[in-house]
Amino acid sequence: MHDKPENTLHNPSINAHYRITYIGQFLVLGAGFLAFRFANTVLGADGFGEYAVMRRAISLVYLPALMAMGASVPRYVAMDETGEDKTLAAETRRDLMAGAGLLIAMVYSLLAIPCFTAPGHMAALVFGSQEHGDKIPFIWLMAFALSWHGVGTAYLRGRFQMLAANTVQVVNLGLLPLLVFLLPVTTAAGYYRTLSLAVLAVAGIVWSILLVMNRATNSTTGLKRSLKRLLRYGLPRTPGELATAGFLGIPVFFATHDANLAYAGYLSFGLTTISLVRVFLGPIGLVLLPDVSRVASLGFYDEIGTKARRLALLAVGTGTLAAVSLWFLAPWMAGRFLGSTDPAAARTLQIVGLAALPFAVYVGLRSFADALVVKPYNTYITIFAIVVFLVTKELGIVEAFLLSSLTLGLGSSLVTWYLLGRYKSGNFEDAVK
Repeated sequence: MHDKPENTLHNPSINAHYRITYIGQFLVLGAGFLAFRFANTVLGADGFGEYAVMRRAISLVYLPALMAMGASVPRYVAMDETGEDKTLAAETRRDLMAGAGLLIAMVYSLLAIPCFTAPGHMAALVFGSQEHGDKIPFIWLMAFALSWHGVGTAYLRGRFQMLAANTVQVVNLGLLPLLVFLLPVTTAAGYYRTLSLAVLAVAGIVWSILLVMNRATNSTTGLKRSLKRLLRYGLPRTPGELATAGFLGIPVFFATHDANLAYAGYLSFGLTTISLVRVFLGPIGLVLLPDVSRVASLGFYDEIGTKARRLALLAVGTGTLAAVSLWFLAPWMAGRFLGSTDPAAARTLQIVGLAALPFAVYVGLRSFADALVVKPYNTYITIFAIVVFLVTKELGIVEAFLLSSLTLGLGSSLVTWYLLGRYKSGNFEDAVK
């Protein structure tokens, strides 16, 4: 019989996981800012531009190619961990890792075809010119390395080995990107070539340790089951990964084409400020997803409701503070950071700032749907929010963004409470393993 887990937000061990995760995420964030500074100094103006574009392209390849395994792996590892048969759990974990590794190999084998046979055409999509075709293979290689890293750290989170997961995270995403600048690299392509090999080496060590720790023998049946679980969970979420990545970028794209560059700059700065909400609430999801998955597999649904209510209050408080702060500070920020006394700049920041509240609710609550059900509710919500923006953008781009953000927050809230109501009534068939 399973013992009821202590409440997440008051469990000392879980609180330690949150602290470790926050420290890790802030270290990576700080290292990211330093990396931009080093890139500008070491690579020069042109090299910095190539570095920034390649960095963005890597994230756009890596996120969908991972097929939501950053969520599915910790979800299923945490669920399987609750079983009383530890040998069976070890076999299931090993099958899951084997399935994830096979999917990475298959996806990147397919991606390698255009990246290595037609790099010029791919460069035209990324850089707007075929002259940068020599950089495409290194974008592929870096995304490939990050995928192995991502699944390895996701597995560690599923086992609640947060210190190990965040240590690897800081090394691969914080320390190594800075150390590579100390080597004789003079181009962005050379930088990412060296960094990708270093990340692959660390990820290889992590995977080797994990496979040794789970010494159970793989079976064809177990591998097929793991592949089915990962694909059933991840494939429908892949469009959502793209939509999430583009949600904050689409308004700037339309502002650039439909308005003017100055307005696009105001909007881009405003979107950057509210994206900081993810910095404060995002780390919670990294711990919450496997924790809710574990609690759900044990059947303690009242406990999940308590977590949801407390996190909703935290998200509303964080979002409200951000919105109010941006509303009153907008005129000062427009002058201080944008060098503009144009009232339109302050007004843009104020309206965008209002979106911080619903955006915070979405970021805070989205892990519940990912943990509780296989159905990709967050994908539906994000795509619908983008449709709302496209339909209403004639009202004004910043106003349309506010409406789409309200769609995100309201959609996430409704889905979370709908799922909690179903689970409380005992209708929890969607929480399949």
